[in-house]
Amino acid sequence: MKNLFAIFLFCFICILRYSGYTQNRLCENYKWEKNRTLTPLKEEQAKADAIIIKDLRILNYMHDIERYPSKIRLFCIWHKIIRVNTEAAIERTNKVLVPMDGAAEVIEIKARTIHEGGKIVEINQDNIKEVKNAGDNIDYKIFAIEGVDKNCEIEYIVKIKRDISSVGREYFKSDYDTEEAKFIIYTPDHFQIDYKGYNGFPSFKKSADDEGDFLATESFKVVKLLDEPYSNLWNNAMRLEYRLSNLNNYYEITWNSIAKQVCSELYEEGTNLKVLDQELERIKIPTDADTPTRIKLIEQYIKANYTLKKNVEYNEHSIRAIVKNKYCTEKNMRKLYVALFDRLNIAYQIAITSNRNKIAFDTTFSTWTTVDNTLFYFEESNTYLSPSFLQYRYPMIPATLRNNQCIYVTVKNINGNADVKVENGFITALDYKDNYDNINVAVTLHLETQEAILQIEESYGGERAMRMQPYMESMDETQRQKTIEWVLKKASKDGTLTDVRVKNIDPNTSPLERPLIFNGELRSTSLLNKAGDKYTLSIGRLIGEQSQLYDTSALRKLPIESNYPHHYIRHIDVLIPEGYTIKNPEAMNMYEAFAFDKDSAACYFKSAYEQKENHLIVTIEEYYKGQKYPASAFEEYRKVVNAAADFNHRTLLLSK
Repeated sequence: MKNLFAIFLFCFICILRYSGYTQNRLCENYKWEKNRTLTPLKEEQAKADAIIIKDLRILNYMHDIERYPSKIRLFCIWHKIIRVNTEAAIERTNKVLVPMDGAAEVIEIKARTIHEGGKIVEINQDNIKEVKNAGDNIDYKIFAIEGVDKNCEIEYIVKIKRDISSVGREYFKSDYDTEEAKFIIYTPDHFQIDYKGYNGFPSFKKSADDEGDFLATESFKVVKLLDEPYSNLWNNAMRLEYRLSNLNNYYEITWNSIAKQVCSELYEEGTNLKVLDQELERIKIPTDADTPTRIKLIEQYIKANYTLKKNVEYNEHSIRAIVKNKYCTEKNMRKLYVALFDRLNIAYQIAITSNRNKIAFDTTFSTWTTVDNTLFYFEESNTYLSPSFLQYRYPMIPATLRNNQCIYVTVKNINGNADVKVENGFITALDYKDNYDNINVAVTLHLETQEAILQIEESYGGERAMRMQPYMESMDETQRQKTIEWVLKKASKDGTLTDVRVKNIDPNTSPLERPLIFNGELRSTSLLNKAGDKYTLSIGRLIGEQSQLYDTSALRKLPIESNYPHHYIRHIDVLIPEGYTIKNPEAMNMYEAFAFDKDSAACYFKSAYEQKENHLIVTIEEYYKGQKYPASAFEEYRKVVNAAADFNHRTLLLSK
């Protein structure tokens, strides 16, 4: 009995150590300095719009002794101090949003302003409001900080108790420089934390104090990071990814365990083969069809006949129910693809990756935070199918998933259980020539009416077509007309458009195989202008308004990153009126390019002309072979982009 009591006492003390005691120390007793004055600033800090003086974050994993002593909770403390020096900074910092995703409850929110002369104004707790689902499926606590004026400090402390997750991510990114940041994680001693820092996040040191074991960074500075054109802001922000092991019954997080869980949802024991065979009969796959054709027909049938739903009933997850209902979740849609592929002996792998525009996938650190997209990979043809993006057709997948690391998973279905083999991989970007927007224009000039008549053909391939091609057939007449005018009236918004034709609008068409093509005749009186006995033709407008990077006021910080490699070819054929000549054809000659080696230009713009009898023919080629370039190449990149914008301003002079 004494031994039993001793064991009970020991366990009780351990719970106290990692629960109520820790909670009291880190949450209840964490406070700000009661009567402090403004923080002295350096000269350059006083000139900034604002400066973040302190950004302290504490995560405390512990037993929730008040409600569920055996359950681990996450207690979070955020303490921030911001010095505001301008009206613009006040507008950007005097409202605070606290995300409540996964939050069990708010423990405390306090905020105040500190002014010159020692005046302190605390926020009225009644001003803390709740915002439900602010457009991102997350609830927030929001509060406005009153009494903010120039040269004061905003200070707030937020304490929240959350349900825990086995993985986490922290960003240290702001529009203002941070003078002192620090990050601390407290855990029970049986926890293991693995982590990886990105973009300059400092290393941790392990230590312990009366509150428990913890990891802590040294104090560090964070340089402000602003969005820039042709960049990926969040991929370049300082951040930390971490994962927990030995957490209750959580398994160890490896790519193998993640793949096993993802793929386990793709199989079921005892699938009704008769149901599958009946569905294959409806798909009508020719007996002599090759593998790519069979893949296409399966995808076309599923995406045309099945509806995605966020949730379904418990008894609607089987293949039989999916086929019967013709609706399912994303997971169950993948399950249907797998069942049909397996029935036809189509070899595939599962590719797991991320949306690169949010966070690039990193095969060197396994975590659920970057697992947000699942593809089918067909090694024989080196092609992919995206089951979740209904507008894409094989072999097209979203560009945001390309140029990105992934894991390839080979799966064996053993009585409805997935046996997996994982290998690291990379989903390459499409070749730059696959993503194009090409224009052919034949120009006839009627001098007596000062009218230019344009015969236009514009073709879109690859990703350049995806913003229109999947939707053209289902658009109402108004939407379709707006789209047609957006394409064919680029040169002259006030022109008159006739003889319009649009090809390859079937949503089952892949723009990798057949481009979306617009044809039409545009009559414009704004392109041709008379100047005495001469005429000017605004030929630069025929390629549409181009992107530009003329502003050079700020020093480039972020690497260059575009959505995808791309390529443009424009042919302009001007029929010169009888008795007239073009006095400045050399104005059509332009060239800008830069290369990382002498053999191949990475980015390129060239415009050149040739004259054949009474035709002036201008050919423009522009391409960007890669997606990513270092910030040091921005000036050269900018010149190429601006060359196209400069062409917009080119005119031809016609005279007798």
